Amino acid sequence: MVLALVTGGSGYLGAHVVAMLLERGYNVRATVRDVHNPIKTDHLRSLPNSDKLELVQANLLDEESIAKAVSGCDVVFHTASPFFHMTNDEHVLVEPAVQGTLAVLRAAKANNIKEVIVTSSTATVFAKDTPKDHVFTEEDWSDEAWLRERKIMYRVSKLLAERAAWKFVEEECPDMRLVVMNPTLIIGPMYQPTMNTSNEFLLDMFNGRKPVIPSGFMTFVDVRDVALAHILAYENKEAKGRFLLVAGTERWSHLVRDARHALPPEFSRLLPEKVEPESADQRGIVADCTKAKTVLGLEFKSPAESTADLYRCPRFQRHLREIVGTHMPAAARWSLSGKTALVTGATKGIGSSVADELARLGCRVVIVARTESDVEAKVSQIIKEHGAGTAVGCTADVSTSEGRERVVAFVNQNIGQSLDILINNAGFNIRKPTTEYTEEEVSSIVNTNMMSFFHLTRRLHGHLKRSGSASVVLVGSVAGHTGIRSGVPYAMTKAAMEQATRNWACEWAADRIRVNCVAPWYIRTPLVEGVLSNKDYLDEVVSRTPMRRVGEVHEVAAPVVFLCMPASSYITGQTLSVDGGFCSYSF
Repeated sequence: MVLALVTGGSGYLGAHVVAMLLERGYNVRATVRDVHNPIKTDHLRSLPNSDKLELVQANLLDEESIAKAVSGCDVVFHTASPFFHMTNDEHVLVEPAVQGTLAVLRAAKANNIKEVIVTSSTATVFAKDTPKDHVFTEEDWSDEAWLRERKIMYRVSKLLAERAAWKFVEEECPDMRLVVMNPTLIIGPMYQPTMNTSNEFLLDMFNGRKPVIPSGFMTFVDVRDVALAHILAYENKEAKGRFLLVAGTERWSHLVRDARHALPPEFSRLLPEKVEPESADQRGIVADCTKAKTVLGLEFKSPAESTADLYRCPRFQRHLREIVGTHMPAAARWSLSGKTALVTGATKGIGSSVADELARLGCRVVIVARTESDVEAKVSQIIKEHGAGTAVGCTADVSTSEGRERVVAFVNQNIGQSLDILINNAGFNIRKPTTEYTEEEVSSIVNTNMMSFFHLTRRLHGHLKRSGSASVVLVGSVAGHTGIRSGVPYAMTKAAMEQATRNWACEWAADRIRVNCVAPWYIRTPLVEGVLSNKDYLDEVVSRTPMRRVGEVHEVAAPVVFLCMPASSYITGQTLSVDGGFCSYSF
């Protein structure tokens, strides 16, 4: 029996290709970024005939892992290529698309695989100036200069990747049968639990990101038709070249109308009423998909059928229920099962306790700290207590730009394009009178306590937005809003945290990212061991604390984690003092 490799098997399209291959009796090997991450694997392992499915861990930019995945296969379905618009950085977008495609083709050639089916996009077809009556076919290619002039780098990445694939086959492997699928915006029901970008275009009608119904048209194709086209292209040995996959063109206003009819009032009431004014020159794109219909025998589902099936899809409705905030069982409101969190300064003190609490509540935790041995020990401890895949580690100094970029790269390679929770906990202090600080000491405090959280959160904004319901918690201090002899530089950075909390909460509410701050008083951590070892000072701290004691790390971890839960879904922009009553005590 044929062994088919599907790259990006956990993704939206990839999962449908895997499901259809299994249904047709194929043995399937699918690549995923992390075989231990249930978010990436559970929906695949639950497919019918999954006894014929093998999951392997691979990264498109790691040619060794791709070569291992390809070894022994008869055909490759290369669907792995992220679709996202979070950045317009050419280096971030183009290299993974081009080099990932070439890595797959090189591995196929090395293993004498003669048939490769690649997922491209109409981004390589539609982007150019054309007459009003132009009908697009497989002969059309997008204009790179046109795209670069408009700085649409995602489409440039798709264009260059497809060109590189055809050039590779022509120059290095002319006996390989390369078939390229060029689908337009893909919609339809989902297997994966996380929201994919193309269906998110429709979800944005419900969550407030599109408060007005856009004017004009959009082209669509059903994910099931695209998956089937890949398989039919392999099975029909006469299939060659490119295949344009466009089911039809639909007005946005008609999509909203159909959604009102298909969904119960609890969901349909979220849809916008107002429509953008139509411009005189607006027109729908016309594409001729005769080749797909005749060569592959493909019969396209209508956009109306695709959207209706999406709206009925339980996974899509789960996202709608999160927006509505209804029908969520009590147990789910107090759980973080299936979520992924990143914690900085996660190996000691408050950060370590937060990581433990997140793992206990079902969260997968990314441990970030600057000492490799500490990171490895913390990851091992969580895995020992909660099982394989519950923690991964990234050694990085987030006070430096290099360290922050290492964290972002780690998230991209090991977590993906979505992050649910970010805990900014890294920090330290040097206590001195103001006049005794050196510039280097002040810079060190500011870089570790303030620049780290600001730049890391900014860089991960797109990942948090992709979650659809994300939470950022900054671990500050009561020093941010009252004087406690902590030293001015430390207090300034903690005050900055509180102001960033308020601003981000307002700026990012439309992105469904909540931002809150927890401000502890004295907590027993390595950071304050030296200060609290002075009995007179400890007695003074306790005397100013109504609860007459210092706090413990778990007493900070609990409210931090609460602010990440669905139960706190209407809380944002707040600073919660965890201080035993200190800030309320005036006598």
